[in-house]
Amino acid sequence: MNLSCMYGNSRIEFEVKYRNRATLAIQIAAPGVVTVLSPPGLSPGEIKSRVEKKAGWIAKKIIHFNRIGNLKEDRRIAEGGKLLYLGKLYPVQINFNKDFKWLTAKFSGDVFIFNTPVQDHIILKKLAEKLYRRDAEKIIFQRFEKYRHKFNISPLKIKVKEQKRRWGTCTSQRNIYFNWRIIMAPLEAIDYVIVHELCHLVYQDHSRQFWNCVETIMPGYKKHKKWLKNNGPLLEL
Repeated sequence: MNLSCMYGNSRIEFEVKYRNRATLAIQIAAPGVVTVLSPPGLSPGEIKSRVEKKAGWIAKKIIHFNRIGNLKEDRRIAEGGKLLYLGKLYPVQINFNKDFKWLTAKFSGDVFIFNTPVQDHIILKKLAEKLYRRDAEKIIFQRFEKYRHKFNISPLKIKVKEQKRRWGTCTSQRNIYFNWRIIMAPLEAIDYVIVHELCHLVYQDHSRQFWNCVETIMPGYKKHKKWLKNNGPLLEL
């Protein structure tokens, strides 16, 4: 069922899905698609009334997703495109020559350079990911050494790997895994993720004691946490 409500001069359209749940939930996904999960028995009028009370919040979220979408338009592995690295956008240079024997990719400090004998976006994307993974391992391991001495306990293993939904993970076996995409974030945000996971070696939850641990090591962690929350969707190829 599709409904809509007004917020100022803007119309907010949303899809209603009835679920076996006690409360109403509003989900917003890129590019500003609004879905309302409703308990069974709520009438369309009741649902609309509740959504209207959250219209201001919904409008802000839609604007945020539109901003993310606009920023992503420049993000492409092509001549004239840009890629994110340590929180900044850098231009992409594609050197195409059928005589090249190998595909290579490097970040020179101010530009991403791809040398390729084939014009294949999928291949270039895999090449870019390989570059990111390599640099992520180097930088994360370096930054990790900066903070690990502040703790009386150490992880058994640290690894940079594919993670869809988390920037870092600390397991009950004291293994710490980092998402390779975090290399696209500013260095301070990377440090925050490292400190976050190190604190999980001591506290396996997000209790007050856990956050006190994070704040003791990194007093300004909240702004880095917020940066990741606001810009996380940009950290992808």
